[in-house]
Amino acid sequence: MNPEPFSFQIPLEDFDLSQLPVDASLLRSDPAMRASAIREFYQEAFHRLGGTATVIVHEATVSVAWQPESGDAADQLLEHAIGLLKHGNTAAAEPILRTLIARNPENADALYNLGMILSDQGRLEESIETLQRHLE
Repeated sequence: MNPEPFSFQIPLEDFDLSQLPVDASLLRSDPAMRASAIREFYQEAFHRLGGTATVIVHEATVSVAWQPESGDAADQLLEHAIGLLKHGNTAAAEPILRTLIARNPENADALYNLGMILSDQGRLEESIETLQRHLE
């Protein structure tokens, strides 16, 4: 039996273009190139985890669905998100953590890490709410 695919969606405007190897101003001026670069970014990231990723870049959103080869996708994605945070890549980690929480509102590790991201961004009310949920 194949593990269940894991999917999330982020607003296109929230994707941090500085993560890509192409100049951000060039990507902003060429939507087709931007879509291609974002697809490659996520496909490569999830390829490293094993399995396959389907990435669709719409006008306003980026949709990612990942089918792991085996194991629990949520556990693997939490590890991946924490790895992204260790490298300072909060923009890529945040939607993964939010999706993990949406699927399991009691995921303590995801709540803690999201709360810390929000605190670092100065979004203190949201951070406090998230960290209180973590403590519960």
